[in-house]
Amino acid sequence: MPGLTRYSRVFHIVAGLMTVIILGLVDYLTGPETSLSVFCLVPIVQVTWFGGTIAGMATALGSAAVWLVGELVSSQLYAHRSVPVWNVVLLFVFFLTFSAGLSLFRDRLGRQAQAVTTDPLTGLDHARRFRVVVQREKDRTIRYKHPLTLAHVDVDNFREFARRFGRRAGNALLRTVAATLRGSVRSIDTVARLGQDEFGLLLVEVDIDKAKSIVFRTRQNLLDAVKKKKWPVTFSFGVMTFHQPASSVDEMLQLVNALASAVEAEGQDSVKLEIYSD
Repeated sequence: MPGLTRYSRVFHIVAGLMTVIILGLVDYLTGPETSLSVFCLVPIVQVTWFGGTIAGMATALGSAAVWLVGELVSSQLYAHRSVPVWNVVLLFVFFLTFSAGLSLFRDRLGRQAQAVTTDPLTGLDHARRFRVVVQREKDRTIRYKHPLTLAHVDVDNFREFARRFGRRAGNALLRTVAATLRGSVRSIDTVARLGQDEFGLLLVEVDIDKAKSIVFRTRQNLLDAVKKKKWPVTFSFGVMTFHQPASSVDEMLQLVNALASAVEAEGQDSVKLEIYSD
């Protein structure tokens, strides 16, 4: 169903409900000898998958309601007037169970897909996903001549911090860093965890001047966050702006990592910014 993902949630809900009504009408016109109720599973699948659990259950209810109306207005005779109602109740239970099961399956797939691309501790993209996003923006930079900026952020002396304060405090520190980084950049930018105490930033369509503003504000936000917790850590930033990307994503990331390493070699707790030139 990949091609259907380009349509909005509302489109799928409306299309599904319209399909249910059309199926009910066709079923009524073809008479009681045939039943098309099983085909309601198609719009139920569509709405549940693309519209969500509640919308899927509503479609299941709507399908049963359409069939109840059809049963009541048909000329078919039953041994008891409750028979068509009972039939529709059973149909509704079947539709509802099917929709709920499909919703659980979809949610499980979503969690598995997220686990493949997301760091479980911080909720950020992991290194492999970050490379994919950088590659995409690298291609856009070449096509549209827009700059991009990459930053490599190291938590200075993290191993000493973890030994001193323990693993739980270390994890709390990393989650705080991740949340602060995410909150300091725009929604179109990407934040990733690249290693144990290493993070990456991809700033889209950002030149060196704008990068300075973003990076120094982000660094100050990090320092303020750890100061509130009384955590004795600092941060080293390596930042490079690319108006013309390097030949590969790996080279771009290595260049930025080298800048951060240079900051650490010079005493840590600082920022080194450069513009790439091939």
